[in-house]
Amino acid sequence: MCDTRQSKGVSVWIVVWTILPLLAACGGGDDSPSAEPSLGNPDNPPLICLLHYILFNGVCVEDVDDPPPVAEPPPESEPPPAGNSPPGRLVMRTIIEVEPNNDLSMANAASMPSRTEPENRVGFFTFSTINDLSDTVDAFAFTVAETRTFHINLCPPGDGPGCPTQGLDVFTAFFRILDQSGNVLLTSQADELQGNIHSLTFDAGVLYYVTVFAGDTMTADVEYKLGVFEHNK
Repeated sequence: MCDTRQSKGVSVWIVVWTILPLLAACGGGDDSPSAEPSLGNPDNPPLICLLHYILFNGVCVEDVDDPPPVAEPPPESEPPPAGNSPPGRLVMRTIIEVEPNNDLSMANAASMPSRTEPENRVGFFTFSTINDLSDTVDAFAFTVAETRTFHINLCPPGDGPGCPTQGLDVFTAFFRILDQSGNVLLTSQADELQGNIHSLTFDAGVLYYVTVFAGDTMTADVEYKLGVFEHNK
C-alpha cells in the first residue's frame, strides 16, 4: 500500500513543476514589459498565495493595503513685509455715454461706486467716440466721496482702466478737468510730455467735470476709453 503522505508530496511537486512555466510566463521578457504582472510583483498577491498554498498547504489570505499616510498640514505662510502690501482692489463703474452731452449743462452724470472695503480704490470709465466734424465734445460730471488723488487717462479702447503707452495722441483727442464754475484745472491738450495720462487731487463733495475734445480726427470717428480712478495708496 502506498504511503498517503508520500503520494501527497509527489502530487504537490508535480503541480508545482506544472505551474512554474505559467508563472514564469507572467514575468515577461527583459526587452518589453509584460501585460500581466510577474510573480515577484507585490501587486499580484494571488499568484504568491497560490504557490504558498500548494507548497505548504497554507491558507490564502488577501493582504490588506496599509492605510495612506496622514498628510502634514502645509506651513503657514509668512506675512508680507511691512510697506510691501499690494494696493487695494480697483472697483470701476462703467458709464454709458449718451448724446447730446457737448457742454457742461448737458454733461452725463458719472457716479463712483461705493467703497465696500477700506483698502479698495474706486473710479469710473466710459467708452465712446469723438469726431472733429460731428461730435466735438463729450462732457461728464462727477463728485468723489473722499478727498483723494485720481488718475485721468484718455486711451484707445481696450481692457482695464489704464493705457498701454501715453494714451491717445493728444493732437487727435484730449481732455480737460473743470471745477463747478467751469474753470479749467487741468488739460492734456498738446501735452507731448505726459500725453493723455495725468493725475489730480479732487476734494470730497465738490462737483467736477471731465470733457473729451476732438482734435484732428480727419472727420472720422475715433474710439476712446476715458478712465477716472483713484491713485494707488
